[in-house]
Amino acid sequence: MEAGVQYTGVKGPRAARRRVFAVATALVVGAVTACQPGTSAPPPTVPLPAGATVVDISPPGGDLFLESEVGSPSVVLYDRLSGAGGDLWLYDDSTGTTEDLGLPFTARASASNDGSVIVFSSADPTLQTGPLAANCKVQPAPFTPLQTAYCSELYLLDRTDGTTHPLTGVGGSSTVSSTSPIVSADGTTVTFWSGTGPVGPPPVRLVMDLATGAVSPAPPLEDPNSWDYGQLHLTWTYEDGLVRTDTITGDVEQLALGGSNTPWDRSSDGRYVVMGSYADGFDLLDVVDGSTRAVPVPNVDDTATRYVGMLYVDAPGADRLIVGDIPPEA
Repeated sequence: MEAGVQYTGVKGPRAARRRVFAVATALVVGAVTACQPGTSAPPPTVPLPAGATVVDISPPGGDLFLESEVGSPSVVLYDRLSGAGGDLWLYDDSTGTTEDLGLPFTARASASNDGSVIVFSSADPTLQTGPLAANCKVQPAPFTPLQTAYCSELYLLDRTDGTTHPLTGVGGSSTVSSTSPIVSADGTTVTFWSGTGPVGPPPVRLVMDLATGAVSPAPPLEDPNSWDYGQLHLTWTYEDGLVRTDTITGDVEQLALGGSNTPWDRSSDGRYVVMGSYADGFDLLDVVDGSTRAVPVPNVDDTATRYVGMLYVDAPGADRLIVGDIPPEA
């Protein structure tokens, strides 16, 4: 197999306001741990939404980022950046506490629903076992020469006993990178990309059984802009916006405009979808009756009764990670 090639541009300030299907079900307001960062209200120019709780505040000169699609209803993974470095943190919404996982912010990570299983990717050779070899090529920035480097491997952090062990590169360094892990809700499998890079063979999406280590092709990716709720079929395009089609009556109706008014997240049954943008704000849309409710951030839980996300403020060290209840429909 050819050596893997990957692009190593890391997450930087405001570079990726990623979507995440993760929020809260039972927040214990005000509970903290010794490692929890300080909290306060945002500056007067950006009022804290009524009922919201501040989970964390970006450090002076730093930033906060949600990790990509952690897929958890009660556990949130996020990056806390300060200067050139940073750590990966976990927020447990059932207890209202945060924890520094001791992992670098460059490690892409995902957690099971209860937070007991965390899988992350890292090219750090000190984590690898067996013979070490720099088998991959990295591109520090677009249009720059490729450089030889260690491939990214997958690791499992078991929070029940605090141990970390490799999932790839077990017998020695891999020849392709394994990246972008997504752990299943029950923590039994992880889906990831193998061979991701700007050049070379196309990347392959795989799924690993965490009990046996067996790897097989992953199911095809679903289109996030097309889904069903009962007899209703919903599609979103930039040109036409969000369109609802009744598959029984044939009725077609535009529920929301397109353009920057994009779908960000939705309830697990597909009835509620968050539409909007950071520039214009967000609304929770009911695809059955077309009613909307304003939400301060774009990410909701499976039942669309809780939200979690970043409250961005144009001032150093002022961004807030917040959680709260979504008001019920009138």
